[in-house]
Parts: sequence; structure tokens; C-alpha cells
Amino acid sequence: MTTQPPSYGQHPQPHPPQSPYGQQPYPHQHYPPAGYPQVPHQRLQHPTNAPVHLPPSPPKNGLGTAGFVLGLIALVLSFIPIIGVIALPLSIIGLILGSVGTHRASKGEATNKGLAIAGIATSVLALLICMLWAAAFGNAVDDTRTSASNSTSASQSSALSDSAETAAPAGPVNAGPTFPGKKDGDIALAAGGTVTFDGLAVTSTPLRAGDSTFEKTLCTTVSYANGGTSTASFSVFDFELQDPAGAILSPTFFGGGKGLDTGELAPGGKVSGDVCFEDKARTNGVYVVLEPNMFVSERGAFTTQR
Repeated sequence: MTTQPPSYGQHPQPHPPQSPYGQQPYPHQHYPPAGYPQVPHQRLQHPTNAPVHLPPSPPKNGLGTAGFVLGLIALVLSFIPIIGVIALPLSIIGLILGSVGTHRASKGEATNKGLAIAGIATSVLALLICMLWAAAFGNAVDDTRTSASNSTSASQSSALSDSAETAAPAGPVNAGPTFPGKKDGDIALAAGGTVTFDGLAVTSTPLRAGDSTFEKTLCTTVSYANGGTSTASFSVFDFELQDPAGAILSPTFFGGGKGLDTGELAPGGKVSGDVCFEDKARTNGVYVVLEPNMFVSERGAFTTQR
């Protein structure tokens, strides 16, 4: 093989040796210059202690709302006589739930603080009304209308003869109509008459059928007239009914008409109202409206023949 001499002014270019098999040489790899250390490739890792943001928990408004609902129901029921006793436990529960709801709202666990406070207010008001009802009924039962040392008198329908020759002794205290279970000292008279205890005159009209739609009842209109010098009490619970079968019944509140209230009567005052009883016997016979006295043995007895 012959080679051509290089031309003047040109540098010979080195030629890479050719593979005897006709393949191209491997491409050149780039290496870092000497004196610089190689840095190995590192895989990036995410931190594992990053804070986790949880969604906020819903407000706990259930107890505050329940306290308001119970307090409102208790307040409405507390104005209804007799039925209003249901308001007493409701108002206590509503007060407790409202207090817990207010505490939760103060801690930021609830958002209905105003509703919880309203539940406390309605529950407290209902509780006070229930206490007033209890005091009124207790006063009606415990109040003394007469003392054991004072004598009782009954108005008589006929006058005694004043003649010295024909003067008859006064009749016994229990004079008047007879009825089963009559006691010594009972002041018995026909319905429509008046019995007086220590200046308080009580009148009971003959029994009549009540207009209740719930049950068959018998009603009488009673009247009080305070002729004494001190305050006297009156109540629907002052009366009982003895039917022909001998059963003694307490008043019912479903008799209809204008029911007798409970309260105090000043000297010279008057009040009247209806007192009704369930007619369990539903038969003809002698019915007796009794007006018992808690502190002495005398009873007023108003008889009605049906």
C-alpha cells in the first residue's frame, strides 16, 4: 500500500482504525475529567412527618336544641291545670340539656349557644309556674278554715217555737235527711240549702247531668259566701260524692260547665262554680254531696233524690 505525501500547509488528520468486519466503532462515552469525584445519583424521598390536615368535625348542637324544645313544651303545658304536672319533669330535663348545650357552645363544640340559652330560660319559667301550682294546691288543702274551739251552726228551714209552755228542745246536730253512712255531727239537708262553718256559708244545688263528651257525669253548682272576719279558702277538692251504691268519689275535671277554681276568699267575698263527678252508679237513689271538714267531725251533706 502506498500513501500520498501530505500537502504543504495542511496537517494530516488521524483516521480511526477501521474494523476489519466493517462495523462502526462504539460511540464515545463522556467521563468526568480527572481530579473530580463522581457523585452517585440519589433518589429524592418525601418527608414522612408532614402534618396531616383533617376536616373539621361537625358542631354538636343536638343537646342545646333538645333543651330548647323540651323547655318550650314544658312552658306551654305548665299553664294547663292538672295536665301541667307533666311540665315539671320536662322543665328539669330541658334545663339540664340547655346547660350542657351552653357549655359545649362556650368550648367551641357547638354553634347554637343562643338556642341553648333560650332552652334554659323557658325551662326555668316552666319550673316556676309548676311550683306556683303546687303551692296553690297545697295551700288549698292545708289552710284552716275553722278551729276546733269554734262552734258550727246550720241554717234551719223552720223556726223553733218560742212559747215557754210548748217549747221543744233543739233538734240534734245531725238532724235532716238520712242517708247510708251518715255520722253523728253531720249537718244534712236537701240540695239547695246552705251550711255555715265559722262564718263561711256553703251552698250546693241539686245534681244534674253534666255535658262532658268523655264520660257520664253529675254536676252541682256550689257557692261560697264569707261572712267571717278572716280570709277563707275554697277549692273544688272540698267536695266528695257518695252515690247510691255507697262509693265515695272525688271530683273530675271533665264534667263541663264553669269549673270551680281554687283560691282565697276575703271577708264579704263570694264565689261560685261547678263541681262534677263521674256517674259510675248510673242508677236512681240518694246522692249525697259531702263537704268534709279536715279538723272537726262535722260534715255538710247535700242530698239529691234521683
